[in-house]
Amino acid sequence: MREQFEAQQEQFQLDLELRRLTQEQANAIAQGNLALARQT
Repeated sequence: MREQFEAQQEQFQLDLELRRLTQEQANAIAQGNLALARQT
């Protein structure tokens, strides 16, 4: 039972990390698009 709990906790942490990285990636893409728009 404890192992299952620990696995769920780890999965939760990984999910949070994935969301954070996805947000950073979206921000980077937006910054890139903004930079491209300013060049034209």
